[in-house]
Amino acid sequence: MNTARRPARKPAIRLVGDDDRAATRFNVGESIALEASGLAPAKVHDLNIRIDQKTALDLRLISDRDGNIPATVIWAQLGFDDPASGARYTLVEALERFGGRTIEIVVRQERRKITAAKAVIEKRLTRPLVAVVDAAGRLLNAVDEEGEEPHLLLAGLASSGSVVVTAVARQHDWYVGARLEEALTRTGDPARMEVEIREGDARVTRFPLARDLPPGAYDLIVRPIRYGYEHHLAPLVTRHDIIGSRRITGLVVREDFWRAKPVLGAA
Repeated sequence: MNTARRPARKPAIRLVGDDDRAATRFNVGESIALEASGLAPAKVHDLNIRIDQKTALDLRLISDRDGNIPATVIWAQLGFDDPASGARYTLVEALERFGGRTIEIVVRQERRKITAAKAVIEKRLTRPLVAVVDAAGRLLNAVDEEGEEPHLLLAGLASSGSVVVTAVARQHDWYVGARLEEALTRTGDPARMEVEIREGDARVTRFPLARDLPPGAYDLIVRPIRYGYEHHLAPLVTRHDIIGSRRITGLVVREDFWRAKPVLGAA
């Protein structure tokens, strides 16, 4: 019987972007996920996330019995908010504040440094960005009837012309070929709208579709319209699709509190 132990793996972490690839450079608006291996099994690990050596966020994650931490979002929509202060920023403000800066993640277990990783935040967008925002362009991922009017931010798209924005049922970990379940509005119509864009521009436009949706969680799919083709109606994710978020929910429509109660006005 072979009782030899397998050699211990060296602790390692990698940072993963919205394209599900390890990277050392990230865009503002991208959600950064951390994957870890070679850690002590089933132990609590403390993460210190720094921007240019200044703490922005502290997190605590637990490794599995094999000493791994599967891809876990550690900073959603990077730069659109400051975890330390809670301040929210527009795209321009986020690029000015965070562009070119270094983000470092240090992993500790029982106060002992185990491993670390660094990455740089791009000074400009190098990939498309889609997000629900307020009129000023600050994040507004949840909407309701009484809150701020929802708008849509489209930035960094690689072509000009018409695109169709479609709300679909929320799904974790989108991939090419995944089936799309197109949402319906409260009146039963397909939950989609057309928007005109110009290549490379950042546009904030009214997004009334968000308030036409029934309460629930949705993702947003953006597709160019090619007249004479039905590509924008395909029920599967294609390599040309721009998905608002891969690991986080793109839009939450909240139910009106009083309308949701069985007896209106009841305590």
